[in-house]
Amino acid sequence: MKSEISQARFWELMEANYADVARFAAAMTRNRQEAADLAGETMLHAYESFTRLRKEEAFKNFVFTICSRLHKRQRWRRRRIAEYDESLARAIADPAPGPEFTADVQALYDALALLPRRQREALVLFEINGLSLAEIHSIQGGTLSGVKARVARGRRKLSRLMRPAPEREHDIPDNVMSNRTEDSPAPLKRRTIDAH
Repeated sequence: MKSEISQARFWELMEANYADVARFAAAMTRNRQEAADLAGETMLHAYESFTRLRKEEAFKNFVFTICSRLHKRQRWRRRRIAEYDESLARAIADPAPGPEFTADVQALYDALALLPRRQREALVLFEINGLSLAEIHSIQGGTLSGVKARVARGRRKLSRLMRPAPEREHDIPDNVMSNRTEDSPAPLKRRTIDAH
């Protein structure tokens, strides 16, 4: 009887959190099929180890930890099997975006993919899935200040990457910008001379 109750409760909790897990998987893999596989495998592993969960309030943290570990394991296996070929992967993947992907969402996922893995993971967990810094710390490990730094740096980099291309061409590194004051002149743009 106890296993039936825990099974029913698992499905209730999973249903309430599945959309967040699927978004996290999509942000980490950037491939619809791989994201669906990762989310499904996460659900299976969570189901198998659900009886070890002590507090239901920790369920979301529990499934995100499983998803993060599975993704790391998959990346490790891929690296050992063969080199990853981006052009080949894009050719295999379904090129048609799903209805849930608008141009803005796709641009966000493309920009997120340019961040270092741990920064991307921390930013997605914090901004998209709404986990607290302490919850992310329990998933990623390290220190709480390290998680804060990854989220802050990820935000800055993502902000730069999401700007239109003409604005990004003349970006100035943070260390140069920090020395400028409001009265400082704007950086000079290189002039091009057309030879006719």
